[in-house]
Amino acid sequence: MPASVGREGLDAHVRLLVASELGDARAIDELISQNLSVRIEDEKGEMPLHKLARGGKEKLLRAVLVQSDSKLVDLNWQDKQGKTPLMLAAEFNHPDLVKLLIEYGSDAFVENAAGGTALHCAVAHKAEDAITTLLECVRASERKRLIDHTDKCGRSVLHLAAFSENENMTQTLIEHGASSASDAYGNKPSVLAAKTGRRNSKDLLEALEKKIAA
Repeated sequence: MPASVGREGLDAHVRLLVASELGDARAIDELISQNLSVRIEDEKGEMPLHKLARGGKEKLLRAVLVQSDSKLVDLNWQDKQGKTPLMLAAEFNHPDLVKLLIEYGSDAFVENAAGGTALHCAVAHKAEDAITTLLECVRASERKRLIDHTDKCGRSVLHLAAFSENENMTQTLIEHGASSASDAYGNKPSVLAAKTGRRNSKDLLEALEKKIAA
């Protein structure tokens, strides 16, 4: 388990967290050259990888990954909201970081506090590039399972897409095999789209449901 630190004392580990938050390349290079453990978290439960993933700092994140001696633990460590570095990279639409993290072993099926995956995070924030990259990088045999994974409300990413008027995003999910199952409240994606006035999404989703029913 990573050590926890506050902001009171600026020891080397705290400086690494601050430098990661700011994207300070010089400070990060200097600190990781001292063979510091990157398994350190702040009061939000975030480690350097979380901060770099959010900020889209690919070069710096790669440097920390190379230095880390516990990659899998670090990569899938969850902050106090249950978010992993991969979820933050997806949420803030950093496709290159999504690809890098998955290549290093990030688990796309880890659930946050709401039961959602990195793909849920990307869809909720309409991060189209990250969505495409996630679907391309996950093994073909696992892609359908990821798309149909449901959160604690029984909602898949297609349910989340229904709340948006983003036709491209909805179409991408449909093309990758998203199903139109009902959520925990009995709502199909098309029903959610209709309830929120998302006409274009509603039309796409109704067409999908008719195709499945045929």
